[in-house]
Amino acid sequence: MDSDFFIEASGFQCPSSMDTSGADGLLLRDISEEVSMERMKRNLISVVAHELKTPVTTLRLQSETLQRQIRSGKLSDSQQLLSEMLEESSRLQNLICDWLDVSRLEAGSLVIKPKVQTVTGILNKAMKSVHLHFPQLEVSIKVEPEAECVLADKDRMTQVFVNILENAARYNDKVKPVCSVRSEKIDDSVVISFSDNGIGVSEQHLSKIFDSFYQVDMGSGRKVGGTGLGLAICRGIMAAHGGKIWAEQNPVGGTIFRISLSL
Repeated sequence: MDSDFFIEASGFQCPSSMDTSGADGLLLRDISEEVSMERMKRNLISVVAHELKTPVTTLRLQSETLQRQIRSGKLSDSQQLLSEMLEESSRLQNLICDWLDVSRLEAGSLVIKPKVQTVTGILNKAMKSVHLHFPQLEVSIKVEPEAECVLADKDRMTQVFVNILENAARYNDKVKPVCSVRSEKIDDSVVISFSDNGIGVSEQHLSKIFDSFYQVDMGSGRKVGGTGLGLAICRGIMAAHGGKIWAEQNPVGGTIFRISLSL
């Protein structure tokens, strides 16, 4: 059931007029695309039900609480409630942006505006965003001089870096999650590697984690829910740049994500 290839088989008996003496026949039809679409529909429904239900319910409860406080004239917790509501609304916005990005990628309409950027500058911007939600993540950076500049869309590449760094913190059972980032020139490309000390991904899942809605069952090691779209979007962004992204098992434990950009 973990396969991506499905065949529908239908048996029939050949008519005697075909000079086959009533032999049995077998009609085979490739239904892989239909099964894939059906899976995607089920996954979308599941994601909408699970990921949207929590923030919407929380926003409603917070609004009702704030409304009662306004009526009673007791606004002692209003600032905290408003902050929490802003956080939940941001979460909803991120979910919607993810679905829009996937739609653009599938339609081939994702637009990027590449300019010469520094890897260090993009990393610093990404870390600032990640540390708002995962302050415990420790990131070390080593950028070789000849692998400092890349031609990339800064916002989209920041989105890729943020997703990888957040995964390093999410899928981690260590007290101190760590991610080591290295940018180096290999042949005619800049290869940026993110090595974490998380719980890792088994070999059988490495090639599928970039598929839309695909999520590995991380059990108790998973700290935060997600849509299963982040890495699929990363793959689409890298493809739009003419680059690529892939994952490997870290020999010392954890996962290594690598992205490659042509010079």
